[in-house]
Amino acid sequence: MDNDRLFEQLLTQRRVELLVPFINLVDFSSFFSSRVHLVERLVEEAPIDIFIFLLDNGLPVDLRLGGGLTPYLMACYLEKIDLIDLLFARGADANIVDDYGRTAAFCAVSTGEVQVFDRVILAGANLNTKTKEGYTLWYFARGTLMFQRLAEMKVPIEKGLILKAINDFLVYDIDYEKLRVKIAILKSVGCEEPTEEQLGMKYRRDYELNHKLIKKLLHS
Repeated sequence: MDNDRLFEQLLTQRRVELLVPFINLVDFSSFFSSRVHLVERLVEEAPIDIFIFLLDNGLPVDLRLGGGLTPYLMACYLEKIDLIDLLFARGADANIVDDYGRTAAFCAVSTGEVQVFDRVILAGANLNTKTKEGYTLWYFARGTLMFQRLAEMKVPIEKGLILKAINDFLVYDIDYEKLRVKIAILKSVGCEEPTEEQLGMKYRRDYELNHKLIKKLLHS
């Protein structure tokens, strides 16, 4: 069995001491470039000491993974705080974009975890960016705390955010209080209210049941 294949097998055991003998036998940069799925599994499962060892021995910090992600972007999606901190300390680019134009800031807001978002801010993430489809960070934000944080950071808004919040409420949240807070925050940063015509386009069966309440929230 060649060194690369044996090294790959040993990686699955997640024990640094088994990997040390391969420091001078494996070209880490080319090894991982041809095994991005292995790196993805490591981001998901490996203890932090494995990543310290790999980065110390040539793993590219901004190695491109599936969908144009990097280990840093993926760690943000997975809310892996220790790995986020390690990769940032090793020079990970918070403003590198995936295949959809999303940066670490988009990964962070989509988790709803403010501590992840605050870390990418410290890493220098651009908050004024948009995806290839033209969406801002607001479009992907989850949770009222994240909405409040975006408002505090004066992140640029886009059209239709209140209507999207209503749609998310109907599909996912079913939490009137969360919707009330989100609408209040969006109105405070200048988002326009949806028109009667836009509201009327909501064809889901449960919309009529919630229509009066939504109208009340919009005008509270």
